[in-house]
Order: sequence, then C-alpha cells, then structure tokens
Amino acid sequence: MVLDIHLADGISFDIFSRVSIDKPIIFTTAYSEYAIKAFDVNSVDYLLKPIGMDDLKKAIDKFKKFNPVDNHKVLENISNAYQQLPKQYKSRFMVKIGQSIDSIRSENIIHFQTNDGLTFLLTENGKRYPIDYTLDQLESLMSPDDFFRINRKVILSISSISKVSTYLNGRLIISSPYLNGDESIVSRERVYDFKNWLDK
Repeated sequence: MVLDIHLADGISFDIFSRVSIDKPIIFTTAYSEYAIKAFDVNSVDYLLKPIGMDDLKKAIDKFKKFNPVDNHKVLENISNAYQQLPKQYKSRFMVKIGQSIDSIRSENIIHFQTNDGLTFLLTENGKRYPIDYTLDQLESLMSPDDFFRINRKVILSISSISKVSTYLNGRLIISSPYLNGDESIVSRERVYDFKNWLDK
C-alpha cells in the first residue's frame, strides 16, 4: 500500500487509531518529521517528495524481500499508484551570496541560462547566481506550466515575457529582461511547442 501522510482532511496516521491495518505501507510526504512515527505502523519505507524513480524502486525491492507472495500484482498496484501521485516541482533553490546561503523561490526566477559549462538562475531584480543543475535536469524539475526551454542555452519563465515577435527562418524572438542576442531566440524546432505552451 502507498499512502500519503498529508490528506485533504487530516493526517493519515489518524486512520491507524481507528482501524487495524496489517498490510505493509510505503509512506509518501514532503515532510521529514513523521519518519519515526511511520515506522511504528507497518512502514516499509518513507519517501520524501519529490519522489524519484530510484527511491521508489528501492522501496519496492525492500517490500519484495519481506513479502515474496503476489509480488507481481503488488508491483503493478504500486506503479499505478505512483503514476497517480501529483508531480512535485522544485519551489526554491539554495544559492550562495558571498559567505551566506540564501533561498530563491521559483516564482522569482525569470530564466535559467548556461554559459561556458556553468548554469545560472537570474532573478526578477537582475541578480545572477550559479547553481548545480544542468538545463536538462531543470527541464524536469520546473513546472512546465511556468517554464519553457526556448533554445539550448535558456529556460524561460512565462512571467518574464513582455513580447514575442517573428524572426528569421521561421524562428521567434522574445523580449524579456536581461536576455540579448541569440539567447532570446526560440529555436526553429521548438517554435511549435512554444506556441502551444503560450496558448495553454
């Protein structure tokens, strides 16, 4: 059984005070403080959101060791449950400012950019911070409703776009703060998807 700790009407641990459940459980949550309590109630594993496929596979393997019967059906049920979990996207980034560490919220980011093998995030007030992610990684970490990769160098926030214009060879050019030259051009192979993204 896969069970989220935080439910719409309370915390799932309340269920165990009312009903006896003897099935092993994989708990999911965005909060680490319930880990000890989870293992008091038949927990096989405790997965923090966003849940990675590697972590889920390890939890299932652990379940299979203790429950060898009907593994195929259980695996199928858990896989189906995982597919139904709402996707959790990255909401903030830790950045270094001098000797200090700060947290930048995703809604304050206007774009991500790669330059000479380094990746930077740029905030709405024009500040630029290096981060330890590639653009390929960021594409899956950021909400696709809010961010789009316009070319091989830039992932852009929809909130930062002030104007979109046609450009040479079927491409588009974006007016957005702190983007210049080729950085602001939507590559030809991304134009169709970009238009659909704007039209959501």
